[in-house]
Amino acid sequence: MELEDKLKVYYVTAIFSVVFAVVGFSYNAWRLEVTEDNSNIRAASFEVLTVLAELEQIIYAAHYDKDTKEGSPRKGWVKIGLIVDLGSLISKSSEEQA
Repeated sequence: MELEDKLKVYYVTAIFSVVFAVVGFSYNAWRLEVTEDNSNIRAASFEVLTVLAELEQIIYAAHYDKDTKEGSPRKGWVKIGLIVDLGSLISKSSEEQA
């Protein structure tokens, strides 16, 4: 095999290696971004469920127990505001429903 043929093989191998590395890095970066988005959505969803449970307790205290301290509308509106804010992190339909 001549030197020119060896260089052609070397160049093709080098170019293929660079292309393969760039594609691999790009996929890895994209995959990490998607995973982070899913993690944020999951965390926001569980937080919304927790805040909804707290809001339910406030509503029950106000309605059934007639407790103006634990069933304060101000506490309820704070929880509703948090639910609205977290809804925008989950999805467009969650934001609209919140």
